Order: sequence, then structure tokens, then C-alpha cells
Amino acid sequence: VLESLSHTYILNALIEATTILSESDITS
Repeated sequence: VLESLSHTYILNALIEATTILSESDITS
């Protein structure tokens, strides 16, 4: 359970970071 939770947390963090980076790239 802990492993799946950590994997989900990491995936969500990567998705959020990618979205923020893509948005900042589009803005700039």
C-alpha cells in the first residue's frame, strides 16, 4: 500500500510540475 501511495504521489507531483512548466513556457 505504501509503495502504491508513494508512486501515486510521485506521479501526481511529476504531472503538476510538467503542467506548471508547460504553462510557464506557453506564457513566456
